[in-house]
Amino acid sequence: MTRAVLTWVLERLERGESVAMASVIEASGSVPGKPGARLALTLSGARFGTIGGAGLELKVEDALRGMLNGGRQQVREKGGRVETFVLYKDAKGEEVTPLDSLCGGRVTVAMEVMDPMPHVLIAGGGHVGR
Repeated sequence: MTRAVLTWVLERLERGESVAMASVIEASGSVPGKPGARLALTLSGARFGTIGGAGLELKVEDALRGMLNGGRQQVREKGGRVETFVLYKDAKGEEVTPLDSLCGGRVTVAMEVMDPMPHVLIAGGGHVGR
């Protein structure tokens, strides 16, 4: 699945679209998405992959959309974002994002925005492009 998601991301970048991607980097307990699971999406609404579905995926999709919709400068300055989600009812904690879920585990997700490479055209006499 990882190869398929990364291929999809590369295709979107080559088309000139920005892509936000989430990767499960750590998981413990009963969780739907295991380390290596990936989800990517674009501003146009295209998406590919999964990090496990349900409330976790909805929360991460919202975060990725926010990153694409204007939070990119802040994200770039910090080098992306890593968030830990606790998947059980009434979860509380300052360093985790609780989800009202029955799974009973913890999932840490890395999120990043990737922008396409800009194209630069230099025109002029031979000395211009040196």
